[in-house]
Amino acid sequence: MIEAILECCAGIDVGKTFVVVCVLKGPANGDAQAQTRKFGTMNAALQELGEWLVDCGCTHVVMESTGEYWRPVFNVLELRLVRL
Repeated sequence: MIEAILECCAGIDVGKTFVVVCVLKGPANGDAQAQTRKFGTMNAALQELGEWLVDCGCTHVVMESTGEYWRPVFNVLELRLVRL
């Protein structure tokens, strides 16, 4: 098993009309708690996603996407999360 080194991170599955986000949070040497939420792909929903990730204390985010649908998600999150 790979040793955990992050205490809060998120994975995003990007689709055309919505994104599904799973945040794993917990001590790096213990069991993480998972929270999963679904957000729309319009700007207001992506801003809400960014706020949620900041509120959760996420330090790292990964995305999976087919096609070009990842670009708006990346643009919104880059502006919000790079400030951390």
